Amino acid sequence: MQMLALVKKEIGSFFSSLTGYVVVGVFLVISGLFIWVFPGELNIPDSGYATLDTLFIIAPWVFLFLVPAVTMRMFAEEKRSGTIELLYVRPLSDLKIVTAKFIAAVVLIVISILPTLVWYWSVHSLGNPPGNLDSGAILGSYIGLVFLASCYAAIGLFASSLTDNQIVAFIVAVLLCFFFFIGFEMTSALPLSPRLEDLLLHLGINEHYRSVSRGVLDTRDIVYFISLIVFFVYLTGIILEGRKKKQFARPGFLLLGLVLAGVLSGQVFVRADLTADRRYTLSDATHEALEQLDDIVYVRVYLEGDLPAGFRRMRNATRELLDEFRVIAGARLQYEFVDPSDIDDPAVRNDLYKQLHGKGLNPTNIEITERGGSRSQKLIFPGALISYGGTEMAVNLLRNNPALQAEQNLNNSIQGLEYEFASALYSITDPVTKKVAFVEGHGELDEMLVAGAGDAMARYYDIYRGRIDTDDPGSLNDYDAIIIAKPLRPFSEPEKYVIDQYIMNGGKVMWFIDPVSIDLDSLTYQSEAVALINDLNLDDQLFRYGVRLNPNLIMDANCLLIPLNVALAGEQARFVPAPWYFSPLLSGNDIHPVTRGLNYVKAEFASVIDTIGTDPSVRREVLLRSSSATRVVNAPMLVSLDMAQQEPRSSDFSQAHKPVAVLLEGEFRSVFANRVISGIIGTDDPGFRETGESTRMLVVSDGDIIRNDVTVSGGVPEPLPLGYDRYSGQTFGNREFVVNALNYLVDERGLMELRTRELQLRLLDRRKVREEKLKWQVVNLTVPFIMVVFLGVVYNSLRKRLYTSG
Repeated sequence: MQMLALVKKEIGSFFSSLTGYVVVGVFLVISGLFIWVFPGELNIPDSGYATLDTLFIIAPWVFLFLVPAVTMRMFAEEKRSGTIELLYVRPLSDLKIVTAKFIAAVVLIVISILPTLVWYWSVHSLGNPPGNLDSGAILGSYIGLVFLASCYAAIGLFASSLTDNQIVAFIVAVLLCFFFFIGFEMTSALPLSPRLEDLLLHLGINEHYRSVSRGVLDTRDIVYFISLIVFFVYLTGIILEGRKKKQFARPGFLLLGLVLAGVLSGQVFVRADLTADRRYTLSDATHEALEQLDDIVYVRVYLEGDLPAGFRRMRNATRELLDEFRVIAGARLQYEFVDPSDIDDPAVRNDLYKQLHGKGLNPTNIEITERGGSRSQKLIFPGALISYGGTEMAVNLLRNNPALQAEQNLNNSIQGLEYEFASALYSITDPVTKKVAFVEGHGELDEMLVAGAGDAMARYYDIYRGRIDTDDPGSLNDYDAIIIAKPLRPFSEPEKYVIDQYIMNGGKVMWFIDPVSIDLDSLTYQSEAVALINDLNLDDQLFRYGVRLNPNLIMDANCLLIPLNVALAGEQARFVPAPWYFSPLLSGNDIHPVTRGLNYVKAEFASVIDTIGTDPSVRREVLLRSSSATRVVNAPMLVSLDMAQQEPRSSDFSQAHKPVAVLLEGEFRSVFANRVISGIIGTDDPGFRETGESTRMLVVSDGDIIRNDVTVSGGVPEPLPLGYDRYSGQTFGNREFVVNALNYLVDERGLMELRTRELQLRLLDRRKVREEKLKWQVVNLTVPFIMVVFLGVVYNSLRKRLYTSG
């Protein structure tokens, strides 16, 4: 009861003075101005996102002054006025006195935080739709803020116990809070060993607050906060005891106990992800990649500086993910964020740009708003360079699908962050590299024409090229996957047998097949060409596996444009862009990890694939398909450039969503089952299998999807990026599709499933924000402060009535 009375006394004295209202008012007004009024990256309405992250970024800095202002008088004023002796005569120990004042300080701070729930209600109301915000993450952030404020309060009480001057107590508390919040982190930036750097980081409040404020409750963070609070509360009690008894006890045993508790919590801990999307729950595959690190991985992320709101969100999500990685990897993972534009010398800056692009980072232009409202263009490299054991790998983080809005593209990019980093970690740290072979011998695309795909695959795999050895039925078994890229000549039966048994033994195959033979280049010097059926002797084999490639061509209203000469004979050439219906832009299956969030894939003379059979042991899934305005024409046929000038009739393009790429998974049955093997390969094969192991294959009815164009520079041919269209200057999703598909085929860890991860895009209602901005600014600046004043009036009225009636 005596402790409760002391708590009430402290709260009552706070609300009975003008200082209390000023302190809380300053916190609410300063935070409210930054969050709702002042333009900039902290302004919630300007950001367009339904989140309260800004509050939890600002609050620790405002609390650096708010909490010491609350605690500075609690002992210093008692000493100055002499009332501290009255505390000593209470039937309370020094530790209980300190604890009572600590509880009062925390209650007062919580009271100052409660009015910010008005801001939560405002964001809830402004969401699109209303209520579209992550309440679980916000709850975790509030818990983190209370813990941080409690640490500040314990430090502030300690500072107040050292002096009888409130100003001195305030200054000492601010300095101590600042040091414990950010000082250790600043010290860790010095050239130190990784383990010492990691230790210093974990001694600071910010490292633990940043974790909890994301909506993740970790017992290690909670143990740290409680330990810091207990240490300073106990230290304050010893200060009082020393002043009263003229002796100073040593808190060594307590400190040792707290250190042991911290070490133990680091070994046995529990984490609770309160976010609605479980965005900070890493997959088992990512855990495995991080746990097997045997050397330091250094990540340099080029997302820093003056960025639009969407890219700031992406930067923050990247930093949070890397923090989660550090939870598992500890000091073995280090990272920094770099602004490549933060170089004054244009020549040096441009040289860095060239280096980053040469290392594989793709640049993109963004528009930023300068102070004063003017707009300017800025080149950024939304990606990272990962270094490990002398090897460096580029990771591009931005997915850019022109069919989607910018916010959705950025959200898709954020959803894919864990996959991009985890797959890069596996690739750069795995001592065993998988082997992939391009099959040759049938007029397949040469090395130059698949350089775009080959270079991308070489980041993850060892790439080979070669012919099928028909004398050895197991000649392909050393490869994890084979690629058959646009063959022109038929396969022999022995070659088919080798491929078939490779599949039966679990091998993966990517088939890029043209059922119809025609090339756009054949129309370069003549206005028309004949599309003929391309018999590769593979129909029966693919049919047995579950698909049929039809001898037809897809014409699609959603297609590429080509330059067409519309000048009359004898006139100077005049080129205009015209739709080339035989180059459809294919859309991906947005629920499959291979094609989720994928840009259009450009095709050229693609055909329709039919899925065949009802075998339950084989799963069939369409990955690429045409648009809802499709026409199918059968071969042989005459293809003319004049078709690009014809106005399309809706009745002609009445078919929809014709499959062009199909994924097959399961246990396939051999096409050579019930046949005499010796009659095919000239000898018996004791290892022949009629039914295979579970495996995967991709069948694509357009060989050009994996083919890149080639340009000549200085007489030397150079491959263009896969998916690049030289006429429009756009780069489509061919490269990502091919690499994703290969990764999926050989993925044994379930890593590709990370690409299906979905994070809900939480936006504000832009129209409502624009039309009602002033109203919400007034509400959020005035209502929280009015709530505090009202609470104080009610408290003092009840207190006065209580004493009057007594």
